[in-house]
Amino acid sequence: MRKIFLITERRADYSRFQPILNIIKKDPKLDYHLVVTGLHLKKEHGHTIDEIKSD
Repeated sequence: MRKIFLITERRADYSRFQPILNIIKKDPKLDYHLVVTGLHLKKEHGHTIDEIKSD
């Protein structure tokens, strides 16, 4: 199994990764880890980590 790590720090990054993540999720040979940092964690910027968790 191949492991893929993606790092996102703002909403724009994450929206670019979504199509890739959808492909990865469907492939049983791939495992991914999403590292969430930066503006995703700030309440002033919408605390978007909650949206990521719900995906």
